[in-house]
Amino acid sequence: MNTWANHFIIISLFILTCNHTSHAEYRVYRLGIKYDVNQKNENEVITSLDHLQYETYYKITPTQQTRLIEHWMCRGRTNDFAKYCAKPVIQPLDLPNQKPGPQIQQAQGLSSPVQRAPAQQ
Repeated sequence: MNTWANHFIIISLFILTCNHTSHAEYRVYRLGIKYDVNQKNENEVITSLDHLQYETYYKITPTQQTRLIEHWMCRGRTNDFAKYCAKPVIQPLDLPNQKPGPQIQQAQGLSSPVQRAPAQQ
């Protein structure tokens, strides 16, 4: 066999090996949206857009407020209107006298509303 054929076989095997190890991932966001500052309750939306992308893409009113409640990672693809994966369940640590730290509090979705600069006339 000539060297070109050997190189082709090696490259082909490398590409096939890499193809098996690649996986698609995406994030799912749970957002709280108020379309007016006087609105009492916010609408919750599950989307693959974060709070900043969602406001840019779906700007409904000038006073719309969007709050990031929580987010999680999913494996797979979102094509063909596939359903988003469910939020993974995080088991609490069974450590004596242990209080939740900042990383656990953030994972529980404690965040503040997005503040927007006032519109200029």
